[in-house]
Amino acid sequence: MADKNKVMRSINLDGECICVDIFPRPDGTYGFDEFRRDPEDSSGWYSIGHFGDQVFADADAALTRAKSSVYWLSDQFERAIDALGAGDVFVIAEWDRATRSMIDGINIIQRIADRGAYIKVLHKPWLDLTTPMGKGILAFLSALTEDERERIARRANEGRALAAQQGVIFRRKPKLTNHQQ
Repeated sequence: MADKNKVMRSINLDGECICVDIFPRPDGTYGFDEFRRDPEDSSGWYSIGHFGDQVFADADAALTRAKSSVYWLSDQFERAIDALGAGDVFVIAEWDRATRSMIDGINIIQRIADRGAYIKVLHKPWLDLTTPMGKGILAFLSALTEDERERIARRANEGRALAAQQGVIFRRKPKLTNHQQ
């Protein structure tokens, strides 16, 4: 994972607490992961993308995959919104992958609405985002998503702190036994 490797490049979303890190591994391969920092939690950054196990031959290949996997890093997401016309429908597979906070979700909804277009979320077919009520429900769900991410991070940090107090050592298990070493 990226938190165990030295970061060679970090790309931050302006005004947000989200970044993508490109990192080399000791074996000469490269990887990337998406991280989020809770401004109210001083414990640092935590992975939200779960891309860290993917392996790439070079840093450019990792960056190319990051741009196609992380919506806010992709020019395609921006170009798709910019290409919308009045009456068009912007289709998003999963809302949680397209937005990371309530404000981010509201901004996406507003940008699309400003173009006279609508949003359809495939994994939430009961949301009709062509109506004001549907847009309000989506904004509410974005707030719930952000709150759940904060609760997950808090519980995980509390669990790690408790385990550390109990003497648990956080490191990779050795591949070789004592006899083999």
